[in-house]
Amino acid sequence: ILNTNKSEDIKKEYREWQSLLQVSGWLVLDSAVDFGTDGSVPIVYINWSDAPAGEKTVAISSDSILGGRLAGQELLLSGCRNIAVITSSNPLDMRPEGLLQAVKENNDSSVAVMLRYTHTKNVSFSGGYELMAGTLRVFPGVDGVFCTADRFVPGVLRALKEAGRSVPKDVKVVGYDDTPIASWFDGGFTTVRQEMDRMCITAIDAMMRLLEEQPVKEKRIVIPGILVRRRTTGPLSP
Repeated sequence: ILNTNKSEDIKKEYREWQSLLQVSGWLVLDSAVDFGTDGSVPIVYINWSDAPAGEKTVAISSDSILGGRLAGQELLLSGCRNIAVITSSNPLDMRPEGLLQAVKENNDSSVAVMLRYTHTKNVSFSGGYELMAGTLRVFPGVDGVFCTADRFVPGVLRALKEAGRSVPKDVKVVGYDDTPIASWFDGGFTTVRQEMDRMCITAIDAMMRLLEEQPVKEKRIVIPGILVRRRTTGPLSP
């Protein structure tokens, strides 16, 4: 099930499905609410770190803090010292926290790093464009941008281009998710990849163990992401 419905009423519908369809287990991707079934069948949540705990429940998620750290480390190693963070309004998004950790872990105490956070509910080209254009007006010295979703990046690149800022010469840009657009838009851009294949394989393995009543050692499994370096943070290694 791919659930984005935030209504609490959806729980009743799930319980009805479980009875009518004789469901033996639920694999739930990106759920917005607790599935709310009666606990008689296993539930494995994929990509929801705050999923409710339970004897027959496993939650598998990507390490958002590590992903943010990877993005921050890439920008810092590329020489960025005035970093803008373009993010969503989701209070559960820990990716900016990861970038902040990278800044705090920076070993060069002689170098000051300035951060500016902007957020929006509009996670899209227009959202990225508007936030980047606004950032340039009040933070003109920006030399690095961390977008917590790839969908922001095309708009960010457009705003930088219109402002006469060259990428990656003047400003480095890092996205997040490694969606297909990250590999082809404007020559591709650096991003953090969530290992969705690994998460899904882990989820299926956990579900099979639960169905066979075998022990599952970890009820909350966190899968690390990886940095995918492309042109927006500098020349690639030969």
